[in-house]
Amino acid sequence: MLRRTKFIFGILLLGDALILYASLSIVLFLRYGGEALNQYIWNLHWPPFTGLFVVWLLVFQSLGLYEISTTKNERRFTERLARAVLFNAILGI
Repeated sequence: MLRRTKFIFGILLLGDALILYASLSIVLFLRYGGEALNQYIWNLHWPPFTGLFVVWLLVFQSLGLYEISTTKNERRFTERLARAVLFNAILGI
């Protein structure tokens, strides 16, 4: 069971990381446009955002959002998610 839990944790973490980087790509595309968005712009932005994303993922982990027992669509999960997003938004500023 522990092996399955670690696998699911890894899938959830990987999914969140992919969503974060996809969001960064979309925002950069909207900000700079398709032609202006190049490797230079991406290389300028991904290192600082990687640090921020790591902190955000650690906040998600510390609030138990990757625990299988708490990822049900219940009020407790929604409250934890709202706290995590609010805290991460404050960190991002």
